[in-house]
Amino acid sequence: MDEKEKQALDRFERLIKAKDRAVFTNLTDLKVDQDIEGTKTKVRCYSITLDGNLLPATKDLVDFIVGHAVNYCIPESEMAKARQEDKKYGTDSRMARLIKRAHGLFNNLSKTGEPGELLLYILVREVLRLPLLVCKMSLKTDPALHYQGVDGIHAKVEKGADNIPTLALYWGESKVYARVGSAITDCIDSLKSYVIADAHGNQTAKRDMELISANLNVADEDLKEALLLYFDKDHPASKRINYRGVALVGFTEKSYPSIQNTKNQEELLNEIRGKVNDWVKKIHTALGKHVGLEEVEIHFFLVSMDDVNIFRDEFRKSLKLL
Repeated sequence: MDEKEKQALDRFERLIKAKDRAVFTNLTDLKVDQDIEGTKTKVRCYSITLDGNLLPATKDLVDFIVGHAVNYCIPESEMAKARQEDKKYGTDSRMARLIKRAHGLFNNLSKTGEPGELLLYILVREVLRLPLLVCKMSLKTDPALHYQGVDGIHAKVEKGADNIPTLALYWGESKVYARVGSAITDCIDSLKSYVIADAHGNQTAKRDMELISANLNVADEDLKEALLLYFDKDHPASKRINYRGVALVGFTEKSYPSIQNTKNQEELLNEIRGKVNDWVKKIHTALGKHVGLEEVEIHFFLVSMDDVNIFRDEFRKSLKLL
């Protein structure tokens, strides 16, 4: 391990931000985490919190995640420069422009999956403490189109054998569908294209690896230089990248009340908890269709919603797209 690699391990922690647990004002953790037997997949389950009138706080959740759009869409180097100049001139104008630019990158498709991608980013950052390695939204050439490729790329540097650092790449996929089974199947089908490697390499991942090396979301130039060693095929560090996965499935769940004051939070949670084992079985079945996935570390976030169409529409409204 040379000095630059050591820097990657020592300095990577700086990318991890302080915890912002506000997301769990609007999402409730069912506290039924499960490790799927015979795999390296862990499942976490969440529901939308009920408001004071005992109705799903979907709009509040959406407004919260839209507030993080700028961090998801705009590279950290641009954010740092804007903060610095705003502080120098005593204004917030540069950050305001970046926020407007970030909001303009989202599409206005009625079946858009982008709110799910943004929620996945927030949960991976807050629960797993993994920074975003690439702001893929900033690479879109047309806001009206959906970005083709993986939904998110997170990472961490950890000590491997003999304390030699390894770069763990977490490929992200999200699906927000009405039916939980279809969402799980399609999400895993998409994710396996990135996380399963063979002796011939993973061509899908290779394409996005090139994207990573050209667009690292790192403002610290020394850390960026150290991380780039992992993407240099002529450097030994390039042989120490491990593929992992993060996935979010959002789906419509009929247990939510549609009339105020008819069901309290605990009653709702108890109903939903009774369905978790069935959802986990669906994940287990879908994983079993792809040889090799059982050996890949995957973190699954299941988020039940009162209506995924309402979730999407509120997202578009919050961005002034609807």
